[in-house]
Amino acid sequence: MIKIGHRGASGIAPENTRSAFLKAIELGMDMVELDVQLSKDEELIVFHDKDLKRMAGVKRTVNSMDLLDLKALDIGSSFGDEFKGERIMTLKEVIELAKEKLSLNIEIKEMGRKRKLVVKKVIDLLEEEDFKSEVIISSFNKKLLNMARSMDKDISLALIFSSSRVKALKISQELKLQAVHPHHSILTEGKVKGYKGLGLMVNTWTVNDKEKADELCGWGVDGIMTDFPKIFKNEE
Repeated sequence: MIKIGHRGASGIAPENTRSAFLKAIELGMDMVELDVQLSKDEELIVFHDKDLKRMAGVKRTVNSMDLLDLKALDIGSSFGDEFKGERIMTLKEVIELAKEKLSLNIEIKEMGRKRKLVVKKVIDLLEEEDFKSEVIISSFNKKLLNMARSMDKDISLALIFSSSRVKALKISQELKLQAVHPHHSILTEGKVKGYKGLGLMVNTWTVNDKEKADELCGWGVDGIMTDFPKIFKNEE
């Protein structure tokens, strides 16, 4: 079973930061999930929210600021004084940190008219860094995944969803996906077997309760995303 740190080890360090990714490595995660979007000057940055208020206390959207200005922001102090000075990372920086230590689940955030650009930039960077085989690209957005598949027939792709109404099996077959990423609340043992029976990996999110993680593991899920890596500590 693949142990996946949600935005790094975001329960014990500021999400999507160097500290969160280093904690994930330290605590034995196999993979981390992270969020990617574009800055105003079209650099790939690792950040979840559309705006900077929650993490940095700044009333600006991420895509209204250049990378240099984003890098000047402290996104750690809101989590705790010991994380003061944490900075927004670029995707390239995270890849450099992860090499030979972690695989990545890259969730590409919806970018509207720049959707195609961000997908292309992510795939190009993975090629440049020779890291494509260590990555799953995931999204809630079917059109975004379709763009990724049209650009690269081999890249691993996953559909994220939190509603049973989503036609995940149909979409997976249409786009030749490698995985589905359903929220744990909509999973049953039967559904897990159904997805896996079609050759799909099943990675579920975001599970912070050990008993629930154990149940899901018993159902045969391939990966579990958590904010707290220590829920796996007694796995063996």
